[in-house]
Amino acid sequence: MKKIIVILIAMLATTGLVAQNDHIARYLKIDKGNDNYEILNLDGGVSYSIKTEYNIVNKLVANIYDEDNNLLATYPASVKVYPMYDAVSFTMSDAENITLTEATFNASVTSILSVNDKGICYSSTNDTPTTDDSKVSKGSGVGAYTVTLTGLTENTLYYARPYAIVNGDATFYGEVKTFTTLPEEYVLINGIKWAKCNVDMPGTFAANPESAGMFYQWNRKIGWSSTDPMVNSNGGNTWDNTTPSGTTWDSANDPSPAGYRVPTKEEIQSLLNTTYVTSEWTTENGVNGRRFTDKYTGNSIFVPAAGYRGSSDGTLNGVGSYGSYWSSTASGSEDAYFLDFSSGLAYMYGDNRSYGYSVRCVSE
Repeated sequence: MKKIIVILIAMLATTGLVAQNDHIARYLKIDKGNDNYEILNLDGGVSYSIKTEYNIVNKLVANIYDEDNNLLATYPASVKVYPMYDAVSFTMSDAENITLTEATFNASVTSILSVNDKGICYSSTNDTPTTDDSKVSKGSGVGAYTVTLTGLTENTLYYARPYAIVNGDATFYGEVKTFTTLPEEYVLINGIKWAKCNVDMPGTFAANPESAGMFYQWNRKIGWSSTDPMVNSNGGNTWDNTTPSGTTWDSANDPSPAGYRVPTKEEIQSLLNTTYVTSEWTTENGVNGRRFTDKYTGNSIFVPAAGYRGSSDGTLNGVGSYGSYWSSTASGSEDAYFLDFSSGLAYMYGDNRSYGYSVRCVSE
């Protein structure tokens, strides 16, 4: 690590001024020799000068002055002074795994000083957060660490940066990173938290409730375009007509955004329970589909009739006439349950897992 060394040189002069060097730094490391040093806090960073002068008993000393020529400290003239620009350095990733209430950072700290505490501080109101704001501590010492911020507020901009407390009282900070938690994307209908939009690319929602998003084969995480030409989320165009395996839709293969999952058979059935939910064929912004409405709260979701892709070759069918939405529940060894609807009815059905159907996920 680079060290900027100011060497004090004594010169006889009637004024007593021997040498002067101007710098900007937050702290100075005063090296007294024999591994004995002191940290001088410059109160957030000021211009300073170092002068070797004779004191009142005619002894050569090192005086440190601020930019207004106020004396900050006096040391033996033999000391070496290190401006601490890079005594502590940080790395920190952008926020990862952002949900409605959480975000994760990977960070590291290196230092030539003893690190008593390190971590990440954050705030939704202070764009330069400090340890007086919210913080997560990861203990003492240098090195890499991972912090998951929890208990955050949905759809909120946050500021975060790494910190390190060295030598017991000097606090250093790294670069500020910003992130926004996800907005609430679900609607509560008959006790189930339904997403407002279909799943699009794996891990993302479609832009609006009328958007078809992408089609998925059961228990597979590869999305297929809802329009032609057919292309999948990996850029390929060769349809896989083999039957997906599994007894349920595995979480590792779930294309839903973080905090969501493919609904179970029972959760889809709750949407079809006419005691609590109404269902009507309608058109939203020129797109056909069904609106499911909770009878008691009035909460509703629009589910587009996106069509589907055939099991044998992925041929696009039924756009604007049919909606087919997977559940995570298997039906035998080759089929799985799904929501099927048209202008005339909506019902639960079981069919071959190789079909490409839509996914309307639920909040966990």
